[in-house]
Amino acid sequence: MNQAYRILYIFFALIENREICIKEVAKKFDINKRSVQRDMKILKEFLKESMALTKQGCYKLINKTLLTKLFLDIQDSLKVKDFFEFLTFFDNDFNDILEYESFYFIKDIQKNAKKIYHIHDSPIEKLSKTNNLKNIKRAISYHQYIDIVYFEKKRSDLNHIKPLKIVYAKGNWYLASMTKYYKTNGGFKFFRINFIEEVKVLSETFKRDPVALDFIQNFQSLFQNYIKPFYEVKLRIDKEIERHFRVKKYLKSQKNYPQKNGDIIVTYRINDDMEIIPLIKTWLPYVKVISPNSLKEKIKEDIIKFLD
Repeated sequence: MNQAYRILYIFFALIENREICIKEVAKKFDINKRSVQRDMKILKEFLKESMALTKQGCYKLINKTLLTKLFLDIQDSLKVKDFFEFLTFFDNDFNDILEYESFYFIKDIQKNAKKIYHIHDSPIEKLSKTNNLKNIKRAISYHQYIDIVYFEKKRSDLNHIKPLKIVYAKGNWYLASMTKYYKTNGGFKFFRINFIEEVKVLSETFKRDPVALDFIQNFQSLFQNYIKPFYEVKLRIDKEIERHFRVKKYLKSQKNYPQKNGDIIVTYRINDDMEIIPLIKTWLPYVKVISPNSLKEKIKEDIIKFLD
């Protein structure tokens, strides 16, 4: 049987979500394993990160969605590699989070990335209870309620929580959820996953709230309120530090307005003062609050209390 036929055979087997092993293909076509390895290499050059090692000598597609995108945009394979290259060399435990620990290609990317990058401090929080994470992921996938034991300032036993998404923000892992316990925020709550001591997945299911999912997709800060209206904050950034604000958006809504003296005026749209207060305090005394006046007074009060 010629090479083209073998490659098509392997390709369609992968499309059908079957695992393909070099040894078995060689036996089926009565050829040596080296010939099949060459076939696999040709496919790998096209499929790239879509085609992954599951165990030594065996391959499988990660998912068909990725393959579809690959056909639509051949550059997507490079984007996938960049994504894993950026994430996997931070922390070996990240493999467990993504549940791709069985794929050899992540380890290969990680090995190559470490030749190029050095991360002095990992920005990724280490998850201490991976079993809780697995239960949360299962509940999100099947839209099942969960009961949790949560430790923030004290122990809280919280029941009938709707788990919506696992969110990575500011170096930490959070569970975005809807719950009856946080009425001041419309029932929306980010739970720090490392503060969840126990998770019980219930058999009862719920319908996911499209408004809440849209909020998760577009929120700009963990302090952003789920239901309050937005207002504008205007800051004057001293020319000594303006370059930091010029090259980085600290919140999605940031807009910069350069001034003739080298300063810049920066505006944000927020709905909770705590979205902006930590940023202002970080850059004092090079940041001046222009408006709203209530925010300016709040910062003054905090400074006075600190000095006292």
